[in-house]
Amino acid sequence: MNRSILYPTLFFFLFLNIGNAGTIPRRVVSLSPIITETIYLVGAEKQLIANTTYCNVPKPAQYKEKIGSVIQMNVEKIIRLKPDLVIASALSREKQLKMLENLSIPVIRAKNPKTFDQMCEITLDLGKTLGCLDQAARITARAKHEAGVILERTAPLEKPSVFLQIGIKPLHSANKDMFINEYIRYGGGLNIAEH
Repeated sequence: MNRSILYPTLFFFLFLNIGNAGTIPRRVVSLSPIITETIYLVGAEKQLIANTTYCNVPKPAQYKEKIGSVIQMNVEKIIRLKPDLVIASALSREKQLKMLENLSIPVIRAKNPKTFDQMCEITLDLGKTLGCLDQAARITARAKHEAGVILERTAPLEKPSVFLQIGIKPLHSANKDMFINEYIRYGGGLNIAEH
């Protein structure tokens, strides 16, 4: 998959819990680099008014207003910017998100996807929320096609057993509930920690 289809880090994007769509938000704040990348990917970058100090891909994201880090945002600054939507990551502090909601600023919370299909659903949901569903649909359709080609090519190959260590204290690996398991599967491997 090339970057023009789905940024590599997009696979760690947060699964959006999007309710019924109302009006299309015109002033959006992103609290995660992956959210920011996806906003650009679906073509909604003009709606993005601010993001975090870690949001530097694609390059134009570096020049958006900064509202703090992924973990610690400047609530007062966000309020002054008057957004009509804040898209939060799993690392965003709940207490700060509640402060925004108490001031009637809509907040979308998110969680990590577990599969490629969920990732595609997330992209479609975000595209729909930002009024860019057509672009999101084109991106996901191409990504699914290219992923299918990869699976076809790796299917007849011998599948090596893979152990992917992601922690040392305590020692643990990527299991079936982590998106990294999808990387192993699409790459033609068998994750020994999947079961």
